[in-house]
Parts: sequence; structure tokens; C-alpha cells
Amino acid sequence: MAEIKISHTNWLGSEENRVLKTATLDSTNVVTTAEEVDVNGNTHTVAVSGSVVADATTGIYGLVYEDVDITSGAKIGSVMIGGYYIADKLPATVSEANETKFRAQGLFPVIESDAVRPEWAKVTT
Repeated sequence: MAEIKISHTNWLGSEENRVLKTATLDSTNVVTTAEEVDVNGNTHTVAVSGSVVADATTGIYGLVYEDVDITSGAKIGSVMIGGYYIADKLPATVSEANETKFRAQGLFPVIESDAVRPEWAKVTT
């Protein structure tokens, strides 16, 4: 696989009470995906970190923890189902219905001041 580097805003509200679950991610259960181009000019569909996962079939509701390339179809990835996130720093707004599901399982938004957090990037090869 060619190298893909995606830079993100840090959306993790706190490491405290963070709960991750392994799930199958694809374009049907990830609300926000992005088209990214690798160094060879190939386009990849990526489930972007911080994107909402809403899967009524499996009952998994949460946020994609790390980028997952789903160009070739469904892939296994980590979903944050418990803990704290900064809603304003997610790639898309969480719907009221999904936020209700998040809260019920222990995943809460935090309101943050104008404090600056470092951005981060993940490189896959």
C-alpha cells in the first residue's frame, strides 16, 4: 500500500474513561468519509478519525478512533464508545439522535475554551 498521510485536529477530550471497541467499518456505517490521494496519485476512501459510527445492526455507536482505509471494502477498526470528545473539533456534527445514544453508553462531548491542542497525523504504508 502506498503512503497516505492525513492530518487531523485533536478531537479527543480526555484519555480518562476512554473505551474502544473493535468493529467492522465501511461506507454504510461511517457517517463521514474522505477521499484522500496517496503519493502515487491513487484515490482512497478513508473512514476519518473522529467520524461518527452509527450501526443499528450491531448496535455500535461511537467515533472512529484512527483512520481506516475502506477503499477495497469493509475493514476492522477501533471505535471509541466511551469517554470524552470535543464536539467542535470533529470532522462533522453529531446528530442529536446519535449524541443521545453516545451519552447512554458513556461517550460525552466536552466544551473547550480556545485552548490550543496540537494537531497530529498518521502515516500508513
